[in-house]
Amino acid sequence: MIIRKLRSDEAYKAKMLMGCAFNYSVDGEAERTSSFEEEGIGAFCDDNETLMAQLVVKPYKSFFCGNTVDAVGIAGVSTYPEYRRNGCIKALFNEVFNMAPQRGWLVSYLYPFSYRYYRKYGYEALFKHKTLTVPFDMLTHIDRNSSAVLYTGQPEIKKGLLQVYNAYAAGRNVCFYRTDAGAYSDNPVKSQRYTYLWNKDNVPKAYATVKPSQDSTLEVIELVYTDVESLYGILGFLRLYDGQFKKMYIPILEYDSPAEYLLDSDRNIGSGCYDGVQGRIIDIKTVLELNKYPEGKGNVRIKVYGDFISRNNGIYDISFEGGKGRVVFEKEGDYDIAVTVQSFSRLVFGDVSGYALPYLNGIEVKCGEKLKTLAECFPRRALNLFERF
Repeated sequence: MIIRKLRSDEAYKAKMLMGCAFNYSVDGEAERTSSFEEEGIGAFCDDNETLMAQLVVKPYKSFFCGNTVDAVGIAGVSTYPEYRRNGCIKALFNEVFNMAPQRGWLVSYLYPFSYRYYRKYGYEALFKHKTLTVPFDMLTHIDRNSSAVLYTGQPEIKKGLLQVYNAYAAGRNVCFYRTDAGAYSDNPVKSQRYTYLWNKDNVPKAYATVKPSQDSTLEVIELVYTDVESLYGILGFLRLYDGQFKKMYIPILEYDSPAEYLLDSDRNIGSGCYDGVQGRIIDIKTVLELNKYPEGKGNVRIKVYGDFISRNNGIYDISFEGGKGRVVFEKEGDYDIAVTVQSFSRLVFGDVSGYALPYLNGIEVKCGEKLKTLAECFPRRALNLFERF
């Protein structure tokens, strides 16, 4: 087996494999002249030309405790049936994680077809997206306003959208940092994706991207705000749609979203959730050093074990004071708490409440007094992600 990057002239190989794996039609001959713009990594037969399996790496900037960190998204994971169960995907993930130190990737995310499958490589479900379906007549306690402007490519509105989004994202782990307006359509009538920037005293404060859907429903693809006033403001603007649509559907909300508190909730509001992103820490020591710790002084020794990235297995001695931590890594030694890398990633990103810590999969508590310290160091935090990849 040979592991290497796909050449630009091998786009047709990648597309034919994805067509087979993801059940859609591909004209291989027509694709032979296409180029491969993404960074694909393939597992090839010993002839170095026959593609057996592949994945695509997508570099991003992701927020963690208010910091932007280098992240790698994994997409397009696929193998031809005749080459499955031969270790191809294992070899590809080994390649990605070996690349990580040189590329500076600290964390990784993917959207799984199976949680259980990707746990083999250290990934764990970080959160579930919440959904809300809200009849417009449940918003009558919020005043209507017309303080939003439609984005159609104007540079100043683009700047405002990115400013609002990154202010929102900085307070939510996992959210990607945005540097361009690719998430917003500048031709809304054609795309049927309308982005409205809400301003207060000419200062951008919130926005919503919406599209008409079936059953008299307005889908709110992104609902982004910077404070209480701006959330009321953008919801008040969306009320202007109440003569056109009967209800509003919000498919992406973080856990315990403030938007839920502003709605006059009763049985007429529908709520649900669906599988969100899986993620993992690649460079545990560096991520722990970026974590926001309690102001007080303390120490906890955590053993991480069972990681597919073997260099991560060991003891992390965390000493903290004044909100900052110092981390010393040891391959062996005493520890207060041992935990699998999957559950540890979930804990560090902020998806676990303190009371739930003893129930984490694969956790061993040698010093019960340190559970309180662990909960204080890694409290439940807001998480969200709009991008799909």
